[in-house]
Amino acid sequence: MLNTDRASLRTDAYGAPTKLEARQRLWSFADRQWPAGRIAGSVELRGDETVVDIGCGNGNDLRRLRADGHRGALFALDFSLGMLTSQEGIEGCQRICGDAESLPLVDDCADVVCAMHMLYHVPNRAVALVEAARILRDGGVFLASTNSEDAAHELVEPWSNAMVAAGGPPLERVSHAAFSLERGGEELARQFSRVEVRPMEVTARVPNAAVVRAYVASTDDLYRPLMPTPEAWDEVLDAVEEHASGAIATSGTFDITQRAGVFVCRR
Repeated sequence: MLNTDRASLRTDAYGAPTKLEARQRLWSFADRQWPAGRIAGSVELRGDETVVDIGCGNGNDLRRLRADGHRGALFALDFSLGMLTSQEGIEGCQRICGDAESLPLVDDCADVVCAMHMLYHVPNRAVALVEAARILRDGGVFLASTNSEDAAHELVEPWSNAMVAAGGPPLERVSHAAFSLERGGEELARQFSRVEVRPMEVTARVPNAAVVRAYVASTDDLYRPLMPTPEAWDEVLDAVEEHASGAIATSGTFDITQRAGVFVCRR
């Protein structure tokens, strides 16, 4: 199941930061985080680079970069005004409402362009990658993060089983059918001459089943329509929460392994 419908993404999935924050909260229990953040942890920076974050969401990547002393210009770009207006605490960051397939930026304006866990939502990624390359200066770097097709299997399996038990289809993750860690490099290599991948594996040790339920609930725009009734989706949430509660009762936490990575691309 892909969610590349622009209106749905803008109003339902990312109209406000609530759903994204629910997903970020689950991974806040990871046993380690990206060293120096996803941007500075993926490429060595001088500190004065102009950075453009496409599909920036609530701006956490740029917020971390600025908090760690980055002096260069920051541009937070998202097609959701709800996301952009929710951003706080990023000093000197210019917020821009725009689409990845038609960036409202001039050629050769950025040293670093980021597309973090968002390319699988883009209907025409080939166009978006041309746009990303267009705004890069010579010697610039494009960063694109995504999940492995084996990500979070401890949660995906009971979630999928719950959907089938409630009369729906098996779970198909967004990134699996589109831009995954295993498949994304081939697409990127059509636009960039050098593509490296920086893998990262972490385990979220979640102590509260309500956090797991909220994570699954945050995907309702994708998966609720696949269920036979609204009540069936509630059954899925109940079953996932019950599964997590059982693991927590036995082990103290519900452990979920995230396999992801960042592609580091140069022209």
